[in-house]
Amino acid sequence: MLYVGALLVCAVLAAAAILLGGVWHRAGAAVLVCGALLVLPLFAGSALYEMYVKTAGERVPAVVLDTGEKRGVKRTTTLSVCRVVDASGKITDLSEQQNCHGQFAPREHVVLHEDPAGLLDPWVEPATGAGTVDGLNLGIAAALFAAAGLGTYSAGVRRRGEKAARPVGRYRAGETVV
Repeated sequence: MLYVGALLVCAVLAAAAILLGGVWHRAGAAVLVCGALLVLPLFAGSALYEMYVKTAGERVPAVVLDTGEKRGVKRTTTLSVCRVVDASGKITDLSEQQNCHGQFAPREHVVLHEDPAGLLDPWVEPATGAGTVDGLNLGIAAALFAAAGLGTYSAGVRRRGEKAARPVGRYRAGETVV
């Protein structure tokens, strides 16, 4: 799923750069839009994941069995992991992508937000949490999306304005246009 998202981001980024910078000749707008589109998935991905699982997902009480760290694939990075058990006895291993950053102690009560479709991993938060979505990530994602949209719109409007102001047709050197 990650590769599909990365390919989609690369395709949209390339299309924006070609259209704004190459076809419309708006280098400033192309840099603004491409910069916003490059950073947008970093905020929008986690914010939309959290919002979806918290609003549409099922809240399941759980208890943290164990916390620890594991080495990454290259053995150079250390990742935090949590192992939780829910009320039905199902044991789930969670990573940093599911909001387990080593902040939970063993035998601490937590809440799992499970995806109703079963496509995404559960999201964990403290049992004392309000269950609300982090507004900062959503705000940053919305601002980046608006910057990309307004930059594209502005470049398109300026391009059309210059195109309408130019006279159409072929003229010889020295000929005046009335």
